[in-house]
Amino acid sequence: MSIRYLMNKHLPDKAFDLIDEACARKSTLIEKLKNNDEYSDLEKELTLIHTRIETAILNQDYFAAAELKEKEEKVKTSMKSMKAKNVLPKYLRPVVSYNDIG
Repeated sequence: MSIRYLMNKHLPDKAFDLIDEACARKSTLIEKLKNNDEYSDLEKELTLIHTRIETAILNQDYFAAAELKEKEEKVKTSMKSMKAKNVLPKYLRPVVSYNDIG
């Protein structure tokens, strides 16, 4: 496979790229989070908070910016805990085999 599809690289880089692609294909965490509406809503809220912080700083309203910064930290904490809940235990994680690469 590496000879056929990765002509511009040499070993061991070819081998690392093949393993990396196979692992990415097997990954489920990112797909779970993309399909999670609650996580998407938190990402949107975080973007909105960043915009509001920038506006508050431009208007020299540092008190409001500090309050928004606290809210930002709470949203980030929620996102981290949601990521932690979606991580599969090691014994349930998919295993990349020779068939996945070849």
